[in-house]
Amino acid sequence: MKPMLSVALAVLSLFALSAQAAITLTANGDATGPVIINAGDTIVFEVQATNCANVKGANSAWRDNWVNAGPPEQAVFGTSPCSVPSFGRNVSFNTAGTYTVSFTSEYCRNLKAPDCKGSGWQLDQSASINVIVNNTTPLTCFNDAFTDAGLNPDDWVTSVSKGAFTPGIAGNGRLRMTQAVSNQATAATLQRQIPGADNLVILQFDYYAYGGNGADGLAVVLSDALITPQPGSYGGSLGYAQRNNGDAGFAGGWLGIGLDEFGNFSNPTEGRRGGPGFRRDSVTIRGAAPDYRYLAGTGTLNPGIDQPNTSNPSPQRY
Repeated sequence: MKPMLSVALAVLSLFALSAQAAITLTANGDATGPVIINAGDTIVFEVQATNCANVKGANSAWRDNWVNAGPPEQAVFGTSPCSVPSFGRNVSFNTAGTYTVSFTSEYCRNLKAPDCKGSGWQLDQSASINVIVNNTTPLTCFNDAFTDAGLNPDDWVTSVSKGAFTPGIAGNGRLRMTQAVSNQATAATLQRQIPGADNLVILQFDYYAYGGNGADGLAVVLSDALITPQPGSYGGSLGYAQRNNGDAGFAGGWLGIGLDEFGNFSNPTEGRRGGPGFRRDSVTIRGAAPDYRYLAGTGTLNPGIDQPNTSNPSPQRY
């Protein structure tokens, strides 16, 4: 599934590197940080240097090096950073993320000499500072009460890899994923795309599992939006993992969170990779294609995930 998103937050923190001379690097006047801005805002970086190395000679030179502070990243000067009270630059960060901005000052005693090329530059002082860049995109929410006669094709797409049942609205505000019949693997995918990096996704739903013999369960799936969703194998694979009969796992699967009623989603059997073994009424997480390896899981939960001997269950909220 490609569920809707909450918003990304990007972080920059601040720390100073050891140096031979004293240097202060500030961001918007803050020398300790982290400094927090919104994407698109301009931040002012300022350098104040003292006690620079005593470098003499007509051919001596100083080189400034900046990282993540815009062009130019490197510039050569005839005097040291200590020759001016302060200097700096203004930078805008348009993308949320963690950026470490650093400034390094180096010197060369004879710019014309061969040893001033490459490793001939000597470190004088260096510092770095991190900035937290917030994504200002508003929180985007999606809600479906499943009260219409059928699923809205603009919101949902269904698919089946095993069995004859297709997911659909069953009345009473419920989306039915399977019947009380063996060997089914289906999927209902929310047609929304979310950034995969530095993002927060919050899902909440009521889960009804009842009738039948207590097998097998359901998986909440995050998958690659560039790959057409298709469920994995049936049974203990919960429509997410693969099976050693040749069934593939969920197409483009990135993360599968299994509500494992029967207990085999955590079991390294039937071609599944890794896991502690059989764990009834547990939540298990498996990783990305192509291996869908076991990542983490709970022990047996109480109350359990399903209610196999009733036709009028109460929901579990996840």
